[in-house]
Amino acid sequence: PQFALVEPFSEGLACVRNGDRWGYINAEGTYEIDPLFDEAKSFSEALAAVKTNGSWNYIDRTGRVVIDGRFDEAEAFASGLGCVKHRGKYGYIDTSGNFQIKPNLELAFAFQGHLARVKLNGKWSWLSTDGECVWQSSEKAETTTVKKLRSRRLHHLLWLLGGCGFLGLHLMYQGK
Repeated sequence: PQFALVEPFSEGLACVRNGDRWGYINAEGTYEIDPLFDEAKSFSEALAAVKTNGSWNYIDRTGRVVIDGRFDEAEAFASGLGCVKHRGKYGYIDTSGNFQIKPNLELAFAFQGHLARVKLNGKWSWLSTDGECVWQSSEKAETTTVKKLRSRRLHHLLWLLGGCGFLGLHLMYQGK
């Protein structure tokens, strides 16, 4: 088969565009999941986000819809959570489709390790997988200083991958 676009292989399958439809091929170039989707993303944690009829859902490796969320947007799963936009706000779902971090975020990105970059109330923050804010900007801008750490005792070196490039933070905080 000839493909208009081929994404990198992930979990044994590559997302490919044939004409205006997307599907998934194996390493031999044979379709494992026929090109049925308006848009599609690579597999991650055994699920892939696909768009049909204007809505995003998640499929398994057989092409069966396993999370019929009808989301506005959907990203790959990372750290057990998928970043989705639902009714105009972003949140994170688990692999069963249940919200683990409610959709109340203005903007959100997939988790990198156990942290995700989000925008809430006009400020950039980093959330942990349990939804706790571990860092929030003190201003409504990209380059800001640490405002608040909710953890009582934090002494970690965190390497965070941000949307604007690599950002390294060395947080040395000792709570009482």
